[in-house]
This record gives sequence, structure tokens and C-alpha cells, in this order.
Amino acid sequence: MSSRSTYGDWDRKHLVTGENIQKGELSSQESAAPQSGSNWNHAGTFEEKHWDKWAADRIKELWKSIESADKSLKVTAVTDVTAEASAIFTRGKKKTGYEVDGKLKVGQHGTITVHAESGEDALVQCSSKSLETLKGAVEASLQRFEAELQAK
Repeated sequence: MSSRSTYGDWDRKHLVTGENIQKGELSSQESAAPQSGSNWNHAGTFEEKHWDKWAADRIKELWKSIESADKSLKVTAVTDVTAEASAIFTRGKKKTGYEVDGKLKVGQHGTITVHAESGEDALVQCSSKSLETLKGAVEASLQRFEAELQAK
């Protein structure tokens, strides 16, 4: 028989058992908690988390609170909302991304249609000239949403 080590030899030498845990034989790297992501992903290789439901609920909440500075225009309904939001953990770093679409009804004044993606300028279309004053508030709500997503 050859004296060369095989993968099976390495595997048996590095096997984690209750015995080596009690003796404290695990290196600090093996027992350290991950920097980001789930507990099972100790190496921090790749993991993806989806927060689509949270994103849809949160964007509706933010959009329903939009009103003009003089309070003459206020969002009365938010419809047709679709949202995708996720975080990718790779090599110990977190990268977030999102895409949201929806319509904001502003009383009898008309609707605002929104499409936004992370890293892109939002497309905000107003059905009437009077709603143009709310564009800044819509964009501010998207910035707040993005900041909250990154903090998740």
C-alpha cells in the first residue's frame, strides 16, 4: 500500500465531532460566526434572500403617505403594486436590489404610474400637470425604501 494521503484521510483528520468540540480542537475559523448571511453559510460563499412581500407592503405604506406640501394633493389609493426585493451575500459582502411598479391615485386629479429599479432613475409618469408636484415625494419615498432594504 502507498503511503500517500488521500482525500478520505484528510476528511477523517478534519471531521468535526462532539469529542473535538469538547476538547476545544476546532480552529477559530471553524467556530467563528459568519460576517453576513445565514448561520449555515460559515464560508460566506453565496446566499440569496428574497423580501418580495415585505417590499410590496412597505412601498404601499410609503406611497399612501404621500401628499403635497400645501396638503391639496394626497394619494388616496395605491394599486397594481408588484415588487421584487432581494439581497445577495457573496464573499462576505451584501448587495441589495429591487424592482417596483405601481399606480398611485390622487383623488379626482388623476394617477401617477411608477416604475423603479435599484441603480436606475425612477420612471414617474403623471396623468395631469397638477400631479408633477408630487414627483419629488415619490422619488424620496423610493430613496427611503432603498435605504430600509439595505439596512435589512
